[in-house]
Amino acid sequence: MYQGKVVEQGLKTEVLSPPFPGLYQLLLSSVPEMDPDWLTDLLKNPGRRSGGSRKFAFLKHHLWKS
Repeated sequence: MYQGKVVEQGLKTEVLSPPFPGLYQLLLSSVPEMDPDWLTDLLKNPGRRSGGSRKFAFLKHHLWKS
């Protein structure tokens, strides 16, 4: 669907097989890739903790004041 209209229909194997139209290229290119070494890097520095996002820090500061 695109803007509330069906743009393609058919068998799953046909619709989800390359070549993809421009809209699908855009959607597929927007999927983030996971860093495969994230766990290895985390285990190398067990005492290091993530500070979280700035948005979370803002919400934490303004919503959960101690």
